[in-house]
Amino acid sequence: MGKRFTTVLTTLLLAVNCIWAQQFKSGDLMYEVTGSNTVKVLKDDYTNLKEVNIPATVKYKDIEYAVTSIGADAFFKCSNIISVTIPESVTSIGGGAFSGCI
Repeated sequence: MGKRFTTVLTTLLLAVNCIWAQQFKSGDLMYEVTGSNTVKVLKDDYTNLKEVNIPATVKYKDIEYAVTSIGADAFFKCSNIISVTIPESVTSIGGGAFSGCI
């Protein structure tokens, strides 16, 4: 009984981890699901972006997510960026998110 319970629990935890760690691209930006209806902007190849317009919400698979954070190093060394628009929905910006940007 104990081994079976452990197996079931492990399977459930892996399934939950897959749901929460879901990543997707929308427009120019890469996102990761961080909660039931929230996402953060992830690091990706943004070297050609000149303008970064982070939306307040993004839709993926018929679910609308609030963009609430920018991940660590998300735009690290993206030296072509000349402007950034961040909505009020973003309440957290990870360390080095814009490090190396001019």
